Amino acid sequence: MPESRLKKGDPDLAKVYRRFDGRLITPSLAGALLGLDRRTVATLIDRGTIRAFKGRTEAGVSWVVVPLGDVAAYGDRVGRAVPYAGQRLR
Repeated sequence: MPESRLKKGDPDLAKVYRRFDGRLITPSLAGALLGLDRRTVATLIDRGTIRAFKGRTEAGVSWVVVPLGDVAAYGDRVGRAVPYAGQRLR
């Protein structure tokens, strides 16, 4: 298996994961859970309806995550229940 170019994970991403107790998902998964396309999720992020945290690792890899709670709250407001939103997945 190839060795990672990073000696440890991105500290900014680690902070976000700690802040939300690991309950973060990608925008594409948010769209899948809500039954929305990628463009609509991007619009919700741009409007501030769903928060997004973005960054770039030392190796130049970009990352974007959204809080599952924001996705679930939006789903509740528009009548699209998000499965597993209240559960801790293993």
